[in-house]
Amino acid sequence: MACYAHENVDLLIASANDNSERQMRQINDFIDQHVDLLIISPNQLSTISSAIERAGRKGIPVILFDRKSDTDYFTAFIGADNYEMGRTIGEYMAAKMDGHGNIIEIQGLKGSSPAIERHNGFLNAISHYPDLHLLASLESDWTEEGGRRAMEAWLHGQGNSQTINLIFAQNDRMAVGARKALVTSRHDANKPLFTGIDGLPNQGGGLELVRDGILAASYIYPTGGDQVIQLAMSILQNKAYEKENYLETALVTRDNASVLLMQAKEIQRQAHSLEAIHVMAGRYATQYSLQRIVLLLLVAVVTILLASAVILLRLYRAKTLLNQQLEQRNKDIELQKMQLEKSHETERQLTDTLKQISKTQSPFISKLRGAVIMHLSEPDFNVIQLADEMAMSRVQLYRKVKAQTGLAVVEFIRNVRLEQARQLFEQTDLNVSQVADRTGFYTLQYFIKCFREEYGLTPKDFIKKCHQQHQKPESKE
Repeated sequence: MACYAHENVDLLIASANDNSERQMRQINDFIDQHVDLLIISPNQLSTISSAIERAGRKGIPVILFDRKSDTDYFTAFIGADNYEMGRTIGEYMAAKMDGHGNIIEIQGLKGSSPAIERHNGFLNAISHYPDLHLLASLESDWTEEGGRRAMEAWLHGQGNSQTINLIFAQNDRMAVGARKALVTSRHDANKPLFTGIDGLPNQGGGLELVRDGILAASYIYPTGGDQVIQLAMSILQNKAYEKENYLETALVTRDNASVLLMQAKEIQRQAHSLEAIHVMAGRYATQYSLQRIVLLLLVAVVTILLASAVILLRLYRAKTLLNQQLEQRNKDIELQKMQLEKSHETERQLTDTLKQISKTQSPFISKLRGAVIMHLSEPDFNVIQLADEMAMSRVQLYRKVKAQTGLAVVEFIRNVRLEQARQLFEQTDLNVSQVADRTGFYTLQYFIKCFREEYGLTPKDFIKKCHQQHQKPESKE
């Protein structure tokens, strides 16, 4: 939504769904599209560092959002101070427990910067209290089910005989999962204190959990989408910006949970009201514009009528001759239009014929197309590999392909992929995503864009057209 405040901004979004390998491919795909800036939330600390460094070498600014990476090739970071969150939670709970007790920590996704920083901050806080004992630091995956599994595994292994005074989960969902595990296995979920991080205001979120005493504390995790876009615009417009940008947040306890929840609901209500006002303002602006246009048209019509009356009085005698001239001129224009359309059609047919001749009669092009088709489903198949397949240098390959097709080698590879995609749509019942995978495109969005540019239709529209062409009319006897 923050993009709407800036003109000429196109926001392309890709989700890796916690898959680091897929995130690497998506970043490289955006780099190959020559985007102006990348906003990346690394799945883990080091898995996509090489892709971030490639973007940096290509001169593409990179904003790390919410999570960090172990490379210095990024332009700026914006997100929460996860170390401070973990430290503050630790200090608060140490005071709550009078510096005594046994603690279980449930971490988020292994290798992600929030999990590492929250753990380090929490350890720093409790290290000042010798009577606070960390019994275990369990690994999970940010989900409620993951928190429940981690807690159940520890209880089954060694935990049933030990007293737990505090469970610090690195987010609220894992805290809820751990609590359910205790209810199921030990029936003493009300004895230890539970803490989390996120503090969401939605139903069943962290604010309600703290208010209702299910969690002893949480921490509001800021998103700051508008601030991310503003930082991106400052970088693109060469304005001053900070490399490290930490968003403000707050600890949630039983003392302030109700107030924070009330404020959140009020903000949501006002946001809905503001959106309604924007809609009404848009309608009023449209009505005003229409009224202004109508008024201008009326003035123009009156002016034209007055001028026409004067002119018609003077040119009445020449009316017949003028009509004849206009009729002849219209005929000439129609004739020229027909000739131009015929010329364009002839030119298009000639171009198609030349392309077909180039494809069918050149053994080199046939071999080249065959090499590409052999590696069709490999998204990483590139010019270097194609040159090796053809036993040529990159320069020789480029010159020969350019001379015979007028295309760069990269364009040729892409056209073969698109041509095969078109044939798959015509000859099979594969869906768009399956065809994109089989023809070697990194992302579905990029495949749709290239297909539309080549054939003038989106893949879905093309499939619909193929189905319509295959339907034969019933014969009448």
